[in-house]
Amino acid sequence: MRNHAGWGEIEHALGAVERESLASLLKIALGARPTYREASPLSAARMPPSRLSHLPTPLAAIAADDPLARALHSYGRSFPELVRARTGDFSDAVDCVLFPGSEAEVAEVLDFAARSGAVVVPYGGGSSVVGGIGPVPRHEYQLVLALDTARLSGVADLDVLSQTARLGAGLLGPALEDALRPHGLTLRHFPQSFEFSSLGGWIATRSGGHYAVGTTHIEDFVAAVTAVAPSGVLRTYPLPASGAGPALERLFAGSEGAFGVITEATMKLAPRPEYRASASVVFATLEAALAGLAALVRSRLNPSNCRVLDENESLRSGMTPKVRMLLAFESPNVSVDGLLAVGLALLADHGGMREDDTGGGGRNLAGERWRSSFIRAPYFADAIIGMGLVVETFETAVSYAGFGTLDREVRAAIARVLAARGARAMVSCRVTHAYSDGLAPYYTVVATPGSVSPVAFWTELKEAVTQSFVDSGGAVTHHHGVGRYHRAAFEESIGERGRAALWVLRRHFDPQGVMNPGVLLG
Repeated sequence: MRNHAGWGEIEHALGAVERESLASLLKIALGARPTYREASPLSAARMPPSRLSHLPTPLAAIAADDPLARALHSYGRSFPELVRARTGDFSDAVDCVLFPGSEAEVAEVLDFAARSGAVVVPYGGGSSVVGGIGPVPRHEYQLVLALDTARLSGVADLDVLSQTARLGAGLLGPALEDALRPHGLTLRHFPQSFEFSSLGGWIATRSGGHYAVGTTHIEDFVAAVTAVAPSGVLRTYPLPASGAGPALERLFAGSEGAFGVITEATMKLAPRPEYRASASVVFATLEAALAGLAALVRSRLNPSNCRVLDENESLRSGMTPKVRMLLAFESPNVSVDGLLAVGLALLADHGGMREDDTGGGGRNLAGERWRSSFIRAPYFADAIIGMGLVVETFETAVSYAGFGTLDREVRAAIARVLAARGARAMVSCRVTHAYSDGLAPYYTVVATPGSVSPVAFWTELKEAVTQSFVDSGGAVTHHHGVGRYHRAAFEESIGERGRAALWVLRRHFDPQGVMNPGVLLG
């Protein structure tokens, strides 16, 4: 069962033994042993009654307004939203959830919303951590409706020769890959939220996948989209390449539900990998590891993973506190052992030493520990929130030359907030993606809130770190989207003309302001 006040499924949440182990680690890092408190049950939730008095008969058949449906669709999985959910505060709950199963039914929902003064929040898997789903201030609108895309999950026009398929936007990651597996194909897009996020959500937020180099953002896999907007349907057509005008399918990449609802997309696929090779490489300093990373990316060896962890990030992942790179190669049809050997030799030129972590069985134990930690990280975050602490991740993209300045500015911004509130924190950094001209550093902060509430501390921390990204030449975000939390910094970064251009698009697709108010633009 999905957890209404936490990540994923209830049965996979941390048990008492895991929470005790986590509390012991946090005591070492933060100076005091935190105490865990269970989330408020849904039966005790403070949720106003639905204001929806009627629905046309076709829509009534696809609607749900029970407490669980409303709770699951009212919040994403950001820190402040989870705090509210854990305390039973659903005062901004959506009024109703609709589950359209076709393009026509999506259009019916949007038409009804326009007629009744409602706003519509598209919902894929509910995994947004930047306020992409809500909460929508209930008092500002007559009705707030959630549009769940789960029934938009068909697979059509699967072309094995061209390696493309037309896929429903509501497909969650596992179901999508299950549909492609019998054909020997994969989308090769694995964000951390893979299990609980949808194809449409990936496109709407310009999701970044797990693969660390080359083609990793979802829009690079999109050949065509169909999207239903209040003003009508936008349908583009898949072509291998085109030089004709702006790529209209890209208008909905990063649109975050502000223009309309993505209902399906034709995606470029790849053969499933059959050969893999990996190793862990340790470095004396983070600077040396990043120099090796830049050389590796520019070598065109195209590793599937070359993630760099600093000492604290290694420790958080259950490894000894060393700077290390997790290096991996894969291929659908040839051995990649030779590529791994060349990559290791290249990293050795920058002081990288292969870690003897196989345990005699030929396994990359460091990689296995990291993968397990990566998948379980959101569940650990739930437990940390339950302990009254603040946990947040901040990601950006910056040039190799600019990383040193950005890293200093980020850590200084965190230190200022900690000092002002008398708080303590554990700060770690990993580099998740690498390009020929720069990299994507990802900072994780676990902190005591000091003299203010956890949400107040989180707000100050979020604003300080985001501003440090902008001030030091970094992107507002690398792969989490804009939502409501990054909106001010995003608007600053695109300037007046950029904001005006987006407003023109928003008003064209959604002239009555039906779609997901508050994201992208104020």
